[in-house]
Amino acid sequence: MEVSRPSTSPAYRSTLRIVFDDDPTRSAHAIGWPTPPTGDTDAIDPVLAELRRRVVDPVVASLFSPDELDELALQWESPPCSGNVWIRLVAGGEPFEATLIHRAVDGSDEREPVEAVEARLADWLEDFVCETEFAWGQHRIAHYELPLD
Repeated sequence: MEVSRPSTSPAYRSTLRIVFDDDPTRSAHAIGWPTPPTGDTDAIDPVLAELRRRVVDPVVASLFSPDELDELALQWESPPCSGNVWIRLVAGGEPFEATLIHRAVDGSDEREPVEAVEARLADWLEDFVCETEFAWGQHRIAHYELPLD
């Protein structure tokens, strides 16, 4: 399906292309998720579980209602990018995934502050939610507090 919006200016043109994948062997869970050999996710990895509890959950809860959220997971990326952390969220059947934390390019263990991670995630998810079918055009703003402990 292709939709073109009429423009008030001949210099501007906007086109939206939507492709529906009706292949039943592909689930939302299977779309592009990097699977490391160990399969370490926040369900079994205490470091990822703590990152989710302290940073991800407060941001997500401020933007999505429980009935909108289908899936949420953090996962370590496999080599050669070990140390990167991916977030995978499915809301209203629509997937969002991104590298939440990149390992330091110089190989050190230096990480950015959690405030920078949560601010970036909030920004990404605010953009994502307004483009979903279930919340099209809604301007949701993340209001959250990070746990102190």
